[in-house]
Amino acid sequence: MIYLNRSPKGYTIKKGNEAAYDDRISMYPTEKDGYNSYFDLIPKLKNVSVLFNSTLKSINFKKKIALINNKKINFDILINTISPDTLFNFKHGKLKFIGRDLHTFVLPGKNAFPKDVFFIYFPNNEKFTRLVEYKKFTRHKSNNTLIGMEIPSSNGRYYPMPILKEQRKAEKYFKMFPEWCYSIGRAGTYRYEVDIDDCILQSIEIEKQIKDNIYNGPKVSGDQFKIS
Repeated sequence: MIYLNRSPKGYTIKKGNEAAYDDRISMYPTEKDGYNSYFDLIPKLKNVSVLFNSTLKSINFKKKIALINNKKINFDILINTISPDTLFNFKHGKLKFIGRDLHTFVLPGKNAFPKDVFFIYFPNNEKFTRLVEYKKFTRHKSNNTLIGMEIPSSNGRYYPMPILKEQRKAEKYFKMFPEWCYSIGRAGTYRYEVDIDDCILQSIEIEKQIKDNIYNGPKVSGDQFKIS
């Protein structure tokens, strides 16, 4: 992994210099294909069967039967990573998400941003939220640099709304999950602050619960996801 000591994500507005340097770190795989080679190992594991190009038609939670590609499959444990409202056919209403329009452009020059700067956030009247210089993460070598511009839109369901009303709606869906059914990840927990490291931690916690035969509910993210 590459360890970076400059990341403003998750911090509130502070007084002083505009640069939001702090003690948080960002991490990115050193492999050129990112996380791909890690996930490519999964189908090679013993007693693991991966269904590609498959469609989940429906789930009977009471009988624990999933209809996949028109074939009934029994399951003991369900780990959901999509938005819970979709899983329950929007019974309590559709959860709100923010999408993104992503524009990329190449600039001449090895780097465009100052040293140790990977993101640039804009707090004023700009339509875009941030610019990202990808080479800072990937350590790709080139005489040019690739910049991404992110504009909030209704294009996709990527970022859960950090609004108490929507989070309480999500809680209604979590209460519908029967025992030994999980909902994890950013969409699955309906929490914006869930990143890849949290997803890995959630998976490890699920393994621990299964081995200890102790089920603590569909979310396994700790106190930070409690709704008051």
